[in-house]
Amino acid sequence: MTVVITGSEGFGVRTVLLTQYRHAKQGGTNFSYLASQDGDCAKALRAAGASVRIIGGQIAPARPGHIVLFPLFWLFRLPRLYRAYAGIRRILRETPSEILYTHSFYSLAIGRLAARGLPCRVICHMHRDLDQTRLGGMQRILVSLALAASADRLVAISDFVAASVWGPARRKVCRVDNAVDVRGIIAAVHGVAKIPRRIVIVGRLQARKKQQVAIRAIKILRERGIECDLEMIGGRGRASGRHERTLRDLINALDLADRVCFAGVVSPPYRRVAAAIACVSCATREPFGLAVIEAAACGTAVVAADAGATAELIEDRKTGLLFRADDPVALADALEDILRHNALAASLTETARRRALERYDIPEHLRALRRCFDAALVQP
Repeated sequence: MTVVITGSEGFGVRTVLLTQYRHAKQGGTNFSYLASQDGDCAKALRAAGASVRIIGGQIAPARPGHIVLFPLFWLFRLPRLYRAYAGIRRILRETPSEILYTHSFYSLAIGRLAARGLPCRVICHMHRDLDQTRLGGMQRILVSLALAASADRLVAISDFVAASVWGPARRKVCRVDNAVDVRGIIAAVHGVAKIPRRIVIVGRLQARKKQQVAIRAIKILRERGIECDLEMIGGRGRASGRHERTLRDLINALDLADRVCFAGVVSPPYRRVAAAIACVSCATREPFGLAVIEAAACGTAVVAADAGATAELIEDRKTGLLFRADDPVALADALEDILRHNALAASLTETARRRALERYDIPEHLRALRRCFDAALVQP
């Protein structure tokens, strides 16, 4: 199986790719990788022992740009896109592959062109949902039509992602939860002691992660006489630190400099998460919520917004707590429950870890992925 990547995928996608590769033999799958550039993801896969060929050119980031600028995007990048296309096609001719497995919308489009006339199925792993608000919903429709024309199968990582696909493309969707090495994480955090009243939030410092909701919740808890610390784990997003500056200004305005800290990039973050009492997710359009399942594997109680795919991952008051999205008071209430009731935290973590092993560990992901591949191979 040939996997097409940009080579510079973000942390979440890179984690999934590495997990798939390391456990591929369990699923009877052999992955080889084509990357348009020798970025962090390509280097990480190669360091893990994967065969990664750099084909040159450039495949764009994973999410599609604004539909109005779409023609200009292709026009200005045409030479680099052509080099990527030519590299993929040359390798597919030299080494035939039953499946071309892509991890972005642009690599799907280029891969479909490169595979034309060849006995090769093209599958796209959808790591993001389609925005249903842009251009009054027209962007979602147009991208869905392009996906329907380009992909033999679409791998949706959550019901939230699957529901964002429109029309004929939805009939091509296979629902496959992301790969999480639950057993490996459990082993990695064995023996880690909890730090009293430590709360963590994991994710890039991007506006869509909404870390400000957690910061405001910490202030509310302090006003209630509950002292706790918030550790934000993650590097800067694409906005060149703008969101980080906004968060630092908020921390200073709320006089929380002694209670909120920036840990930066911690890879992997498992032991830091395992040391916390609770892990918070404030994002409202999370396509999966990898940090939520990883926190469950770490034995840390999860408190997440009741929106996006994270709401699918948590059964409220059984495997975690859900709070009303964008509401710091609701988040503070949920955290207060965790901090005041040790029995509740213990029950949530035990049930969540068991659920993570049953549903999200590597074997189940690989079986579901294999079923999707097999369905693509037998279709007319």
